[in-house]
Amino acid sequence: MKEAVRATEAAALIDIKALSHHESSSEDFIQKHDGVTLSFEEVEEATEEVKTSKKVREEALERVEATNRGKLAVEEDLRKCLPEFS
Repeated sequence: MKEAVRATEAAALIDIKALSHHESSSEDFIQKHDGVTLSFEEVEEATEEVKTSKKVREEALERVEATNRGKLAVEEDLRKCLPEFS
């Protein structure tokens, strides 16, 4: 999952860099890519959405990892208390 997020972010950064190098003004610059036309502002908004999405995914992953650690701790305690579950 993290690799997919990094790949998406890398692609967005490449697009942003390309836009910033070819931009005449942020108001009227338009990029055409594979038949899709986006204004510079739309690209900026999409970039912010990617950043927000990445943060939400990372927070969710952290919660899952914390839950798994807690589950493992409970299982270990159970094994100590009840040897038949070992």
